[in-house]
Amino acid sequence: MQCEQCKNTVSTPVEPLLSLQEALNFLRSPNPLTTTQKNDISSFLSFSQTGQDKIDLQILRFESFVQHLRSRKESLKRCDEALRSLFAPIRNLPTEILVLIFSFFVTEESTFSNVSWKNPLIALPRYLQQSGNHPLDFEFSANSNTFLSHHLIRAINSLLDNASRWRSVTVENFFPRLQSRPPEPLPLLRRFERKYGDLGGHPADRVFLVPNAPRLVHLGLHTFDPLQDIFPWTQIQTLDLTWKGQQSRNIFDLLSPTHSQNLSSLTTLSFFIRAHEPCPHDSYPSPTVTSLTFDGTLLHGLISKLYLPALKSFTYQCGTYSPFPHPDLGLASDSDETTARNNYPAQLTYPIFSQFITNSQCTLTSLTLSWIRISESDLLKILTTTPTIEEFIYLSEPPPQNANYILLSPNFIKTLRGNNLSDSTYASSFFPFHPILPRLVKLNLQLDERSFREEDFVEMVLSRWVPIEYRGVRPKEFGTVGETGNHSLTMATTSISLTRVQLTVLGRLLDEEALEPLMKLRRLGLSLDMEGLDCY
Repeated sequence: MQCEQCKNTVSTPVEPLLSLQEALNFLRSPNPLTTTQKNDISSFLSFSQTGQDKIDLQILRFESFVQHLRSRKESLKRCDEALRSLFAPIRNLPTEILVLIFSFFVTEESTFSNVSWKNPLIALPRYLQQSGNHPLDFEFSANSNTFLSHHLIRAINSLLDNASRWRSVTVENFFPRLQSRPPEPLPLLRRFERKYGDLGGHPADRVFLVPNAPRLVHLGLHTFDPLQDIFPWTQIQTLDLTWKGQQSRNIFDLLSPTHSQNLSSLTTLSFFIRAHEPCPHDSYPSPTVTSLTFDGTLLHGLISKLYLPALKSFTYQCGTYSPFPHPDLGLASDSDETTARNNYPAQLTYPIFSQFITNSQCTLTSLTLSWIRISESDLLKILTTTPTIEEFIYLSEPPPQNANYILLSPNFIKTLRGNNLSDSTYASSFFPFHPILPRLVKLNLQLDERSFREEDFVEMVLSRWVPIEYRGVRPKEFGTVGETGNHSLTMATTSISLTRVQLTVLGRLLDEEALEPLMKLRRLGLSLDMEGLDCY
């Protein structure tokens, strides 16, 4: 038999000898099978197996065809990208400029011969002339082994000649040419950041910034002693500072109202500083600061002095380990933990955090705890007392080699479960009750392998997921829906769902099969990034 249109051979389907209902009747019948029935069943089983084999073959053919189509699509996409690059603006540059760029970046081993477009040398005089008066964003980077060839010196001088066009500048390490030029106006400069490997100061900061940058609002420095008295701090909105211990008092002065009138974001990192550095003033009111990043070594000296009513985002980070054995492991007594707290006073504790929130009178929406030393009980208290948090980031530092302790137990994930309702109630309502962080939308966790179990993580994420069509909906009549201990669970808030989840597990790879339920949420709109590292 052939198809009338394509003339291909078409196999005639054979009707099954038995229906499903007949098979069920055989199973329910109390009588033994007759010889005829046995023959019919054997024939059907043979027919069924042959039919399944044919179907499997057709599925393989379809899958092969789909794979072929996908391969063709990828080939077309690659060709499309290659052709679109012909319209890139950089191809409008004169040939002699491109030759100079390529000859500058291609090394003797031709390391960059295939990526010559990646870092074009925009400092060439001809290019700067042809780019008109457009603002310049660039970065100086060098190390002690950098050879100052005539090409590099020429490029630096070209940029210095166009200082009036600078908009964003980052200077890493040491550039002696920067301090040899006289001050020039910087009318467009909005961001300046100086980085040093040795955390040293440099008089070039004074040359470039004082007082020639009236629009400067973002400043990053490793020292500010030379600038403290003469720099117009009141115009700075974003300030990133890293300093040595002997400069610690400068940050206290900088937080005074006379210097921080317009400051909205402050990042401070300190090195070689005593944890209990005394503060010279009784109060540091900064009513405009909305984002604060602190190093743990400064927190003790400043915690009782800050007043930040507008603060929304708080980041606390510290890179030194404090050996707190977890009580569930039975590795240490309470006295051992007390000793550890005394030996490492820069750790974050709940009383310190509570005092900070109380004194600042702020309402946090974002909390980041990065490489910190904090016990699980203190962390849970912090999360419980900050119900307005919408974004929570916890990055646990890798434990020392052969460490026999953890800071968080595997039960920590369970405490973040989004509701205390039964599964059936939750599935029918999509209005979960959140005992901790009820407004959580973004979650980023980096945990040690001993603090993580896939099944608990999956359960936690599922319990905080609400379909898009139910988000922001307030139930008209919901009332009391359950009991937890002596407290009734009453749904009185709008439904809030996780929208972004990031997870990193240190010490082992993830069990992808156990995390498969979360892949479905990714297809439904959840932004999900998960990885396991088999090393620390």
